[in-house]
Amino acid sequence: MELSPLAQERLARIGELSEEEKTRLKYSVGLSYLLADFFTGRLNADGLWKELKKHKDEGRAFMLRDAQRKILDAMQLSTRDREMEKLVRGLLAAESLKDSPNYSALEHELKALDELRSRYRKERTRTLEKLKGPGGHAGAPARGMETAGAVSGDGHCGAAGSGDVPEGGSPLFRLETIYEQKFKEQVRRISSLI
Repeated sequence: MELSPLAQERLARIGELSEEEKTRLKYSVGLSYLLADFFTGRLNADGLWKELKKHKDEGRAFMLRDAQRKILDAMQLSTRDREMEKLVRGLLAAESLKDSPNYSALEHELKALDELRSRYRKERTRTLEKLKGPGGHAGAPARGMETAGAVSGDGHCGAAGSGDVPEGGSPLFRLETIYEQKFKEQVRRISSLI
């Protein structure tokens, strides 16, 4: 595989690399192409597993962790369920190829991430309904919405004023800020396992 012009330019800027670094860079570019096929749906989790297995069998096990990091980076709180399911399957496919997989712990943390996203959607829907008020159209916040804000230890919203929740802004903005923080924390826990 030949290096792309961008990769060649990077090589020129950073000076001479060791043979290992050159190999890693070369396969990193290949991994980007492989993951592009996965992200766009041209390759499913089984196909990704097969391709990553080839690389592992050829002595490039580092690509498993690299693939997982890139898949994890693609996950967002707002990612649609079907897309998130595909990303989770891709993460687990790569994990299953490792010599010392941490599959059950990773699966547990991914389930916690899914539960967090589910709570977010429910609370977001409830907040939007309250903002619409009794007439069904947006206007002043419905009674009691001024206190929406902080997330308790179990991940549910409670009264504002605690944590790093912005004081101003709409209840929906505060809710989204809180859940984005919780989502990032959960992603960090997952990242520590891969």
